[in-house]
Amino acid sequence: MAYNINMQTDCSAYCLIRQRLTQNPDFPAVTFRGRSMTRRALSDAVEALAAGLSERGVVQGDSVAIYLPNLPQAVVAFYALQKIGAVANMIHPLIPAEGVVKICRACGTRYIFLADVLAAEKLSALLNAGLTPIVCRFQDVLSFAEGVLFGLKTRKKLKNAPLRDCLSYRELLAHGKGQRVAEPVISSDDTAVYLHSGGTTGEPKTIELSHRALNELANSLQPVIEGEQIGSILAILPLFHGFGLGVCMHTALALGIDVHLVPRFSAKEVAAMIDKYRIGVLAGVPTMYEKLLEEPAFRKAELKSLQRLFCGGDKLNAAFKQKFDAFLAEKGVNAELQEGYGLTEVVTVCALTPRGDQSDGVGQPLKGMRVKVVDASGKELPAGEKGELLVLAPTRMKGYLNDPASTEASFVRDRDGIWVRTGDCCYLDDIGNIHFVERMKRTVKIAGVNVYPAEIERIVHTVPGVERCCVVDRIEGGKTLLDLYVIAERNVDRQILEKIDRKLMKYNRPSRIIYRQSFPTTAVGKIDYNALRRESEGTTNKVF
Repeated sequence: MAYNINMQTDCSAYCLIRQRLTQNPDFPAVTFRGRSMTRRALSDAVEALAAGLSERGVVQGDSVAIYLPNLPQAVVAFYALQKIGAVANMIHPLIPAEGVVKICRACGTRYIFLADVLAAEKLSALLNAGLTPIVCRFQDVLSFAEGVLFGLKTRKKLKNAPLRDCLSYRELLAHGKGQRVAEPVISSDDTAVYLHSGGTTGEPKTIELSHRALNELANSLQPVIEGEQIGSILAILPLFHGFGLGVCMHTALALGIDVHLVPRFSAKEVAAMIDKYRIGVLAGVPTMYEKLLEEPAFRKAELKSLQRLFCGGDKLNAAFKQKFDAFLAEKGVNAELQEGYGLTEVVTVCALTPRGDQSDGVGQPLKGMRVKVVDASGKELPAGEKGELLVLAPTRMKGYLNDPASTEASFVRDRDGIWVRTGDCCYLDDIGNIHFVERMKRTVKIAGVNVYPAEIERIVHTVPGVERCCVVDRIEGGKTLLDLYVIAERNVDRQILEKIDRKLMKYNRPSRIIYRQSFPTTAVGKIDYNALRRESEGTTNKVF
């Protein structure tokens, strides 16, 4: 059950969670493959690991990497670091060793939590780079029978791994059991976590988020589920991403919601988990919901426990939302897909569409947040006029690590405070809904006219037979041209071009339509525009 609480956000991230863990300590806090860790057990594990890390010399301000999928050890490690005032450096668990070393050096990281099987072949490289791995065993979070079978399957892979030269998560936990580390004075404005941008639009950056930012996100989302019997959330989104970390883990735990961790998305397994564990909340990206709707097991599952379904990370296609909501209604589910909008610089979400919203907007600001649209000179624009969206939020990042120039360029200061530039072209309607038009960096200029790929995509999505589409630009002979990538049941060139010609100016007409079976995606399921652009440069197809 989620309770309406007076949330104290001016504290460390762990302090906020500890307030909840002391209430009904026998309630489940984190669940993995049906095995639950109670609130008391989570608190004890955090205290023990914090003690173990302190004995190894980890102190306030140190950076420690969490290079793990969604496992219970990742949750414990994160809050143990928050307790002692260290910074959690969240890294995608599939990044190659060379990339991990680069990130750790840039962030001043010495210790790194990692999973034995996923990182076995990377250990030597990490050790040679001067890092100290803390190895977490998959077997430790499995049932006895599953653990034995898993051990037999992975024995060969782990046989030559230099595990003896690493620290053991399990041993650190055991060594610190029963101990209590004196908690340092932690300001809510101290850095709690480093998150790394996907790098799909430029050089990747490391975003510094404070304890306050994480706590204020939980506070701002509380009214969204206030008074509801939520019970549990399926944490499918990775914890190395702000959506997964901030919403699916930190906010959920702060509101007393049992976090069911999913280390790898499988539509069939997710359907089974919703049915078996009566999941109350889902949060994901559009591609995840598309795969769920295609999954026979999901269509057959008992879904009435679902109360909130959040979608973010990429623009949700309006036609698909209608289709998904209709399916939910047929199943007797009193919920709908609610689209969220945000960016990692404000812990990923700052707006959410209200239930029953039929507009094509991406939501209204959450509690305590404000938005405005400005032109190139910084002048605020009235409703209906397009410009760059700015966000004023208590969840604002501290900045980009070791990059003061980029940090300052991302902020706009006025008498109201410090606004974050989103880089998104948007407009507001008369009641304050945010309408997303396009990423500013994705806007294309053709013959001096602004062309918005997302606008073209919205129209193409209304063509019968089109499942997904994506527009990318390329330069040929000094001219900017558009390529339209389509996933469709059949060739629909004529219908697409007729609709574009009828709805938009001639500059929006693609030079080529290229059919695909699927789209390349980033780590969190967004369409990888750069990958498509590279493909486009080497593709020959029909020119219109």
